[in-house]
This record gives sequence, structure tokens and C-alpha cells, in this order.
Amino acid sequence: MFDNLKIEGYRGIAKTELLQFGRINLFFGKNNCGKSSILEALFLLTGPANPALPILMNQIRGISKHTEQTMALEFHQPTPRNRIFIQSEGSEARELTIQLVKRENPNINLKDIVPGETSSVTYSYGFSTTFRSKGDDREYTSEILIDPENDTQGSQNIAADYKEHIVARFLSSRLSLNIDSSDYGQIVQNKDEEKIFDLMRIIEPRLIDIQLVGNEFLVNLGGETRLPINVMGDGFLKIFNLILDIHYSRNGILIVDELDNGIHYSVMPLLWKAIDEACTRLNVQLFASTHSLDLIKGLVAAFKDDSEHDSIAAYKLIRRPNDEIASVRYTIGELSYSVNQNIEMR
Repeated sequence: MFDNLKIEGYRGIAKTELLQFGRINLFFGKNNCGKSSILEALFLLTGPANPALPILMNQIRGISKHTEQTMALEFHQPTPRNRIFIQSEGSEARELTIQLVKRENPNINLKDIVPGETSSVTYSYGFSTTFRSKGDDREYTSEILIDPENDTQGSQNIAADYKEHIVARFLSSRLSLNIDSSDYGQIVQNKDEEKIFDLMRIIEPRLIDIQLVGNEFLVNLGGETRLPINVMGDGFLKIFNLILDIHYSRNGILIVDELDNGIHYSVMPLLWKAIDEACTRLNVQLFASTHSLDLIKGLVAAFKDDSEHDSIAAYKLIRRPNDEIASVRYTIGELSYSVNQNIEMR
């Protein structure tokens, strides 16, 4: 697991350091305080050998072009001559450096030769990642290059002797609520489906079961026929997706941007109980963000009788004028006190 995190030069973050992560970690604060960027940096650190991950982070934000200008958006201000540096401490101690690179392109389109000009050199551009991990003295490098003539094409060179062992998933607030059924067979094989149903009955007490038929989930609410899961509300879909992804992330890391989206405030305390139970049982470390005070109050309500619950940490993020992100870490007890005293939490 990650215990501490340091980020330099990623998107709007000049520098930040977060300490003493728990099993469940919630980031909150005003708009543009760096919540999503911190989650993205964590995800990049779980797959340092994959140089395409920064491109994926842009795509998740709705940036579909892969030009030099859009790739530079990954860097602070954005200034690609600077590096991105991400470092973790804990049982998964590792560090990652990302740089924007240009390489001379050995291929040439003869139609592009301009009469009267001596230079016919073209350049590919992309990301280079350099990384190392705890207990391994070697430094690994991967690279992805984009074809300047067609930014949907490229090539990559991945460190062949590095094998990633962290299982990690990223749930973006911008992604569709369509349920991923590809790994559900493993849950059935492990006889874990009834545990999932128990958690889902938190928000739908009528639920009897959920069956996968082909690639479609069907819900049994006690009627004559099962219903397609898409007819259920967005809150049901969001929570089902979340619970499934905790199971899919067994012994790994789950990252969720805007955990509160589509979830009614009344079920939030029970949702936190379900998350805590699932993450503990499946050994999953959760990192999530929110802009909802109701979600924070729900966390306090869920563990009001267990204020010493030391596996949960919350972080209020504060942007400084120099783009350094400061953080205030709260235990459950401290969070409860702040909420009860009406201290500004967002």
C-alpha cells in the first residue's frame, strides 16, 4: 500500500505532499484545488511502465487530440521542459519521472519534400517515463511516440524486464455508468456474489439477486420477470459499479473521482459502511474525491461510534498562490468535530 505521496509538476500542481494514508482516503476542497490531479498521479504511479497512461488521463478529461500542445497539458503551467515527478512511500515505495520528448523520425514521405529546402527531417513526439521501485536498484525506462502526420498512430517501447504487480482501477466521473461485466465470472467462481447482493440491499431492500445473462445484468426485485439493470436509478448503477470494482481490485488499489455523483445523501452512511467492509475484506486501498458536504457528513455518521477508526483518513486540499497544494489531514474523530462545529469543510 501507499503510505505517503509526493507530486511535483503535474497539471496544476507545482508541488504537494500527502502523509499517512489509510485503507480508505477521501480528498475534498474547493473547485480547482487539485483533487482529480492527485488521483490521476496516483494512477500513473500504479503503472509506471505504461507510457500511454498520461494519454489515457487526457482522454478521460475529454481531450481526444494527441498533439504536442495537448500532451503538454500534463505538465505544470503547462511547461513540458519541466518534469513530472511522483513518489510514494510505504510497502509500495516507488518513484516516477515523466518528460515530453522529441525523436527524429527515420521515415519520410517523399511527397513532403519541399523544393529549395535542405532539411527533410521530421520528428515524432511523446512521453518518456523513468521509474524505480522499492527493493529494486534498477532504473527502467519506457517511451511512447506519436506520429506527427497522424496523431491516432504511434509506437511504444516498454521496459521488457519490468513486471507490474499492482492491480489498480480508475473510475472517472466522466465515464459512462455502463457496468463492466468482463470480470464478473471470477466473483461467481469465488462465491462472492451473495456478499455483493447484501451490500446492494443497502439502497434497494427489495433486491433478491442480480444475474448476468450474456453481457447484461438483470435485477430480481421479486416481480414476475427480472429487469435490466439500466432501468434502475443512476445511484444504484454507481454503487453497483463501485462494489464490483472493489472486488475486481482485490489486493490492489481503487481510485474514484467524485464518489458522490448520483448517490442520494440518505444512503451515504450505509454506503461508507459497505465500502469499509468490502475494502477490508478484499485488502483494497481506496482513494476517492468529493465536492459534497453530504458525503463527508455521511462518513462521520457511519463511524460516529468508532471515532478511533484508524484505517480512514480525509484530506482537505488548499491551493496556495504559487500552485503548491497544502493539505489538512483528518481522522474520523477530527472530521466529526469539525463538522459538528460547522467549520468550513469545502
